[in-house]
Amino acid sequence: MSETEDNSYEAHERRKRALTERLRACQQDEIVGVVDPSGGGVVRVRSGDETEWTLVACLCPWRIAGQAMKESKLHLELKADAATLDETQNALKVHDVVRLRAQIIEDASGQRADGLLKVVIGTETRDEELSAQALARQKPVTFTDDLLGEFTLNRSVGWFGGKPLWMGKRIRLSLSVDTSVNADAFLKTAHLIWSAQKEWDQRARAVAVRDLLKLKNSAWLDTDEGETELSAAQFSAKIECESVNISDDEDITFYYNDGDLFLGHSIQISATISDGPTDAQIVG
Repeated sequence: MSETEDNSYEAHERRKRALTERLRACQQDEIVGVVDPSGGGVVRVRSGDETEWTLVACLCPWRIAGQAMKESKLHLELKADAATLDETQNALKVHDVVRLRAQIIEDASGQRADGLLKVVIGTETRDEELSAQALARQKPVTFTDDLLGEFTLNRSVGWFGGKPLWMGKRIRLSLSVDTSVNADAFLKTAHLIWSAQKEWDQRARAVAVRDLLKLKNSAWLDTDEGETELSAAQFSAKIECESVNISDDEDITFYYNDGDLFLGHSIQISATISDGPTDAQIVG
């Protein structure tokens, strides 16, 4: 970890500890909300030097019991023993409307809230407004682009995905945006790439060769199986584009199947519209 990354991590941890202290001073509120699938749903995480697991969940929409519904996301955490975490995780099913108690703080913008989960009381069946929201959020959200075809919202990660043709084969294209209204800039970037896909594919392969061929020949040859050093052309021919992620109107990531060059690891190639493919590394 670089010094900059280390300082950033420490600052994040300080902010997290300060928020936790503020939350502990708050009164407990009774909350009713829809368990949101974002972030993978209800999951356990452990970071830094922590030895205990933390249960992380999100409600959206939600309300303090008896008050108006809020469209922001309420991010909840619970530290507890394994048995309590198991019980709580089983009680929080994605898209269920649940009633629970928590200590919460909303930010000044009203766009986010954080909380310490104390206990799940159970599922809630009497809140008609939230129940309608839960049903609506289970319906597929799609839009169609004339060049790239149909995109469907993946609510667990908050982006739209499609499978347009790339060099004669369908691959995954992900746009890191959660509403079709905001997708125009991402689609503009995708159109620029897809309309010149042969050139982009060649440039991405060239960067992979530049950054990874030497690594392959020096550290990843299976000499026991008689594998010999590869030429640039041989290396390039083995890899194949599997997916493209566009995280804003400039940041693009290509993922290439490694053709077993690196024992099944993926080849990640970063790019921008202005600079093209810039660097490659093995991941996964």
